[in-house]
Amino acid sequence: MTTLHALSDFTALDGSEGNPLGVFLGGRAIAEERRQATAADLDYSETVFVDDLSTGRLQIYTPQAELPFAGHPPQFENEAT
Repeated sequence: MTTLHALSDFTALDGSEGNPLGVFLGGRAIAEERRQATAADLDYSETVFVDDLSTGRLQIYTPQAELPFAGHPPQFENEAT
């Protein structure tokens, strides 16, 4: 079993707005043949399955199809700036 992390990307500074992004850091625990169905069940615009954190190997799915890469990456604010 792996844990789903639901992130909101492109949010306002107060965390409002944006759209949810599903991220499974332990993506290997979900068989590739189940990933499309999992993404469809979640119904987020995109769901990411991270297979290897050290290499950055991942797969991204919409509810309808696998994507070669995300339409937009999550933005992270650097609090030091």
